[in-house]
Amino acid sequence: MAKQLMIFLKEKKLRYREDILDNMNEDELVANLFRINQPKQRLIRDNVQGENNAKAVHYDVGRKIRKAIQDIGRMLSEEMPTPKKV
Repeated sequence: MAKQLMIFLKEKKLRYREDILDNMNEDELVANLFRINQPKQRLIRDNVQGENNAKAVHYDVGRKIRKAIQDIGRMLSEEMPTPKKV
């Protein structure tokens, strides 16, 4: 498992097998779904081939999305509190 994911799980106080998307508030969920979908759309649109090229697209798009979130003054996912379980 990626080091960043392990850090995220620890900060959110989630167990390894817990579904991350089930432990997000509405704003965080929407931001993450947007972040997940945008690289996919670019991979399709640009017909990106090869694992390294795909990774580069995911990194580039993710970086731009995180910057946009910061630029408009919103909290990043890892800064948001884990919602209470119902």
